[in-house]
Parts: sequence; C-alpha cells; structure tokens
Amino acid sequence: MPPDVTTVVTKEGLMHEMIRVLKDLMRDQREGRIRTLQDVRAMHAGSLSLDFQEFFKFLNKCGYVILRREGVVLGDKGIAAAGEAMNDQLEREIESHFSGVLVEPVEPLPDEPKPEGRPVAGVRQDAKFIRFEAAGTGTIGTVFKGKHAVLGIEVAIKEIKDIFTYFSFIQRGDVVTRLKDELSAAAALHHPCILSIIDVNLEVSNPYYIMEFAQGGNLRQYTAAKGGLRAEDALIYFIQACHGLRHAHAAGLIHQNLKPENLLVTAQGNVKLADFGMNRIVQQRPGGQAPQVFIGGAIAYTPPEMLTPNAEAAAENDVYSLGIILYEMLTGNLPGRRSPLPSAVKKDIPVEVDHIFDKMTRDTPAERYHSFDAVLDDFYSSFKGADFGTKGEIIFRDDAEKK
Repeated sequence: MPPDVTTVVTKEGLMHEMIRVLKDLMRDQREGRIRTLQDVRAMHAGSLSLDFQEFFKFLNKCGYVILRREGVVLGDKGIAAAGEAMNDQLEREIESHFSGVLVEPVEPLPDEPKPEGRPVAGVRQDAKFIRFEAAGTGTIGTVFKGKHAVLGIEVAIKEIKDIFTYFSFIQRGDVVTRLKDELSAAAALHHPCILSIIDVNLEVSNPYYIMEFAQGGNLRQYTAAKGGLRAEDALIYFIQACHGLRHAHAAGLIHQNLKPENLLVTAQGNVKLADFGMNRIVQQRPGGQAPQVFIGGAIAYTPPEMLTPNAEAAAENDVYSLGIILYEMLTGNLPGRRSPLPSAVKKDIPVEVDHIFDKMTRDTPAERYHSFDAVLDDFYSSFKGADFGTKGEIIFRDDAEKK
C-alpha cells in the first residue's frame, strides 16, 4: 500500500531537516547556550517529517549530537554537517538507517511537464501543513508553497529565518515578540483586498506563519515582464489596494513596507496586500540594543520622512508608497525627480491620473492626501462615468487572462 501523502518521508527532506536542526544547535553553542533535549523537542518536533524520538535517536547514534547532563551538544560530525561538509556521508547514513520508511520523490515522465506542488515531494511543516518548493526569498525569510494536510487547500508558508543572522539570541526574543504583535494585528484584518493569515508557530527555531496562497504571483513579476500594465488593469489594481489600505488604516494599522512584491495577484486577476508591518520587527527602538536592519528592495518606495531616525508611521507613508507603485504599474519605470507625468509616458494612460500621482508622492507629508478616503474621493471625482465603479464598491474581476 503506498504511503499516505501526509506522512511522506524523503531522503532530501530528512537531510534538509537534520542540517537545519544541527545549524540551530551550532548557533546556540557559539553563543554559549546549551539546550536541553526537551528544549530541542519543543523547538523542532512540530516541523519534522519523522517522530522526534526516531529523528534524534539517529543523530545521537551516528555521532552528530551528544547527550550530556547539561544538554545537547554537537559532536565532530555534527559540527561538520552543520557546515554542510558531510552531505555525502549524511545521505548514506540516512539511506541505511531509514531504508524502511523513505519514499523516493516521483519524477515526471520524459517530456512531461512537472506538476507544481506534487504531493509526494512535500515534507511536513507541522501536524497541519505540508511544505513544497520555495516560491521566493527575501531579507526576512523564505516563502514556500504548501497545502493543508487534511483539507488539501493551497497555502503559502513564510518561514522567518534569514533575519535572525543579524541579532544575538537575546535580541532574537525581542524580534519574535514584535513579530507576534504584527501578525496578530494583521490577522485581525478581514478584507477581500488583504491576504489572510491562517496560522502561526513562533515556538520553533525558525518561526513561520501560514497565509492564503495567491496563484498569480506578485506585481513585480508583471511590471518587470511587460514594461508596465494596461492602464485599465493598473487602475483596477490601484483601486483595490486603496480599499485594502483604507480598511487597514481604519483599524489603526499602517503597512509601512509597500512595494510590488507585497501586492499579490489572485488566480482571478485581483490584488491582495500582504506583509503588513514586517519592517517594524527589525526597526531600532529608542534605547534598544538591537541593531538597525533595513529590508532590501523597498527604498525606492519609502517616503523621505521615513529615512530619518525614529520616524512615526502615518497614513501619508503608505499614500506615498502606493503612488510610486501606481507610476511603476502604468509606465514600467520608477519615477525620478525629472520624470514626466504618467500620461506623457504612454498614450493609453488617462491624464486624470497625473494629479493623483503627483499629490500622492509629494516630498512633504502635509502636501499629500492625508488618507485613502481622500485618494478615493479624488479618483472617483476624476473618473466620473468610467468603468471603475463608485467609492462604495470595489471592482473585482474573474478573468485571469487580463492580468
């Protein structure tokens, strides 16, 4: 009888999990911290594809870890494996020790396109979710495709890992606390233009959270590939983003990290906002010991006032950032100091957009729109009679071909 897809154990998956656990133990040892076996179990048991006892028995038996009274330490083999210097030997020992439970990933037939998210290639993220291949990597961590183990629905799994290389163990605790606060606030937002957060686990070495999956990717992929979108498509995306931000701001939550990568496209060709507040988890606090860490790739969308120390988040920050994104969606380029207004770049861009873009992106916050209510008021006043609806409704499409 073939193994159930929710309990698949592959050699590649086990190697990845073992190296990850050894790397975490190595980091702790370097910082002078020795974890008890119970600590290690609490941190990792939920993200392993094997029972923790069987998993750790292998590491101990083969000399990768040593159990001492004070806790778990790495053996010489564990130190080498954490540096990925023993992959061949680790692979052979996994094959030998777990020969009765390992399953080979099913490969596609020759010339057959490999289906995305093939279940037997997945590894268990935890008791509820299965993780597949990486969908993207950023400064904070990595997003994986995934699915609910019982319901079978597609999800996105964001593992927060890379950002912790900037912090000591003590500072790491503060970052996790901030992450919890931001995720709790974002999860309370319920709006059709905001990506839903489904679940979270902050008690493991690499915290992660589960989001709904946007099959269409992010706006960066479309603007980069097409050199700008059709004006109608860009304006519908813009309206949807405005409504989502209007809702978030009414709940007291400023995004503060808007960029095309955080506007995700659904299978139907609509956009949803993601990653609210993620840059706040790495901002330096007054009197704090943690270093200032900047999230790469977003500086072009950051309003001038946010580049100063201890800047306060405000609605005008998001107004500026979305204005820059609007220009990029329409023209395919980021605006500069001497850039022409949008309608001068491409013939299909309505001239009515120009003053909206201009007011959204003024250097001084006081000269911008103060809310997305004001942005939407001006937009619908400028596009009376156009096919963009009215302020009280949001236009949604059910046509993926129009993206």
